[in-house]
Amino acid sequence: MFRTDGGDVTPEDSVPTPIARLAIANLVLIFPLAAPKMALAQTAEAPVADDSNAAAEAEGKESPSAAQPAEVTPLAEAEQLISTLNDAKSDDRARRVAAVRLKNAAGEALPALEKVAARQDLSPEARSAVDEALPMVQFRAKGDRLAREVHAIDLKSMLESYEAHGRKDPKWDDLVRQAIKAGQSDRAECIALFKKALDAGCTDPFIQYLYARNALLAGQGKRDDLIHLHLKAALALAETTYPAEWKCRAAARYIEFTGDADLELVEQALKYLPQALAETERDSEDVYALANLVFRVAAPTRGAEAAFEEVHKAYAAARPANDPGPLVFKGVRYKDWAWEARGAGYAHTVTEEGWELFRQRLAVAKKSLQAAWKADPTDPRAPTQMIPVIMGQSGSKPEMEMWFTRAMQNNPDNRVACGFKLYFLYPRWHGSHREMVAFGRECLATQNWWGPLPTILTDAHAQAAKESPDPKAYYTRPGVWDDVSAVYKSFLEAYPDSPRATSYRNRLAKWACDCQQWDEAVRQFQKIGDEPDPTVFRSKAVYDYYRRKAQNRANKVQEVRAF
Repeated sequence: MFRTDGGDVTPEDSVPTPIARLAIANLVLIFPLAAPKMALAQTAEAPVADDSNAAAEAEGKESPSAAQPAEVTPLAEAEQLISTLNDAKSDDRARRVAAVRLKNAAGEALPALEKVAARQDLSPEARSAVDEALPMVQFRAKGDRLAREVHAIDLKSMLESYEAHGRKDPKWDDLVRQAIKAGQSDRAECIALFKKALDAGCTDPFIQYLYARNALLAGQGKRDDLIHLHLKAALALAETTYPAEWKCRAAARYIEFTGDADLELVEQALKYLPQALAETERDSEDVYALANLVFRVAAPTRGAEAAFEEVHKAYAAARPANDPGPLVFKGVRYKDWAWEARGAGYAHTVTEEGWELFRQRLAVAKKSLQAAWKADPTDPRAPTQMIPVIMGQSGSKPEMEMWFTRAMQNNPDNRVACGFKLYFLYPRWHGSHREMVAFGRECLATQNWWGPLPTILTDAHAQAAKESPDPKAYYTRPGVWDDVSAVYKSFLEAYPDSPRATSYRNRLAKWACDCQQWDEAVRQFQKIGDEPDPTVFRSKAVYDYYRRKAQNRANKVQEVRAF
């Protein structure tokens, strides 16, 4: 399934909730709104999103096992994995890989897991693996279900909107309907059908918008012409009887995509937002995404505070009391403003006014996030965002751990929360390098690659090295290479054909060089060949430099050994 309306919220405002994970994984078309990006601290390593506001779509957040042949379904694979774990004749490696893959199974594997969980003949090892995997797969299954509901709402909204308000004609009506339906699964077909409808004479602004945005995101057609068509369609929609959601969204999407804060479109997005929020049937996350989208595009011209007040007022008024979204929205905004007031420097660089605003705004953020948690204790957003609030207020580790536990219980794939906790443990805040590494090792032990959580350990070592008097010497300390190699090799052992394998192998090679593990670096470079990952090595020239260096150093080591 795909969505026709591209990526939505800013990374810093989101957490990897169920819809977010699946929507980003399937992000291709331009349906009404893509669920929140996986945000802030997803990982400090491209091509997975990072904790400094990189977008999650860099990697697409595919399932670790996405490289499985199409005929091997998640359900069938789960049954095979459980059989391996329960077979006393299976070797240690096979059982180890089976346990890892089981806990990283997709939501489709839930029926098999639930069926097996009821069996009485499981070996202790198989029972342990199933019990550990079950809550993770249940969470992903919930995400699958919510995403299907979102897609159903998308399809219903577009079809009904066109039927009730479109400029219809037998020459293109069927093409429009087919294009909208194709948007659920086939991007190229969707674009082609919209184009045929327009070529047949369709001048409906809604269809023009869908075509223009879809083609822009796909990189098809002439960019300037498509941007002009998007602008034209967005303005024209305001003069139609189409639902407020589309008038709001088309305006906001244009500004988001082009960076052109057209004042007329800003006003249009803000004007129709209250009605759009009040009429929507969408899930809490999708509604959050729309409100946040409008805030982001309005802030540069209206000012952040004014834009926030207008959007939050409409958002809070439109939602039921049990929706934590408006409270999370407020909490995140005040948390961000608190840190903006303080600045990123060390304590002695913060002004007296900065400290006062920092304290005031964190207090507002904490109150809002606590209320959001009470509104829905099953939502991971509030407890996740509470971690940096507690950090800024110099809260205790037990208080941080309480919110961290809540965040992880509600979302076991939550790398955002893990990234926040790691930052909490920086020596400049409330921890030490030793505690950072210890937490990273806990994340490695989860073997949860949906986050991915294990790479928190490499982040911990990278930061500790950066803050050490001699970073190069840090990498050669006992245990550093063992940790790093355990992270990447455990993934490569379980998922050698995953789309992530190339990136992780490149990282492993670079870390091997940093840690002066020259023989290992040579082995990895040989496997990589002449096509390095540009997100790891800036250029082919840089890659070749590392490769030559590794070979030269390895040769010297061998000469010394021979001597």
